[in-house]
Amino acid sequence: MGLREDFRNALGSIADAMPDATHRLRHGENEQGPVVQSRSRDFAETVSETEPAEVTRVIANAENFPTLDDGEAVELDGSLRVVTSLKTDPVGATFTVGLSAEFEKTPAAYRGCRRENGSRRDFNHALDVLTLENGTADNFSDALAPTYATAYVVAIRKEDWPEKTNPEPSDTIEIAKDGYAVALKVSTATRHDGWFILKCRTRG
Repeated sequence: MGLREDFRNALGSIADAMPDATHRLRHGENEQGPVVQSRSRDFAETVSETEPAEVTRVIANAENFPTLDDGEAVELDGSLRVVTSLKTDPVGATFTVGLSAEFEKTPAAYRGCRRENGSRRDFNHALDVLTLENGTADNFSDALAPTYATAYVVAIRKEDWPEKTNPEPSDTIEIAKDGYAVALKVSTATRHDGWFILKCRTRG
């Protein structure tokens, strides 16, 4: 029996002995499997516009997740998270996966424009998105006085996206937050398997 098998068996034994700490992780359409909650408390505390804060870690069998990487969208027990860190054991049998907080389902109005065949087309769609507030974004250096924006990560399931073109930077999203309308501007848009992951910031 090799070291990789020893690591995998140890992970299976932990899952059997601690069912309350065992969860189900899903990545894309075909990668899924049981994971065990890590007891490590050494989570990343820095919150930035580009990387969500890490709030929990799980240990996974590496062979169940061959394409998993930092920044990917995953589902932990059905709730959407973003992978904030990914470390492998010395023999490559298991992953320790850092995860963001759970995204919240939020009704939204998504607006944008596209230039097609030499003409401009504006669109405005009502759809449900998943949002994760992500701290204070960088201040705007061209402002007369220092002003600050709140960073958000927004996730849209691909099957819910109503447009033929993908989300793009400079699109805007209006969401309701604590009873108030909050306008977000898309900074980056990335597709991860069945999800679009958008980095956004509030706009005045």
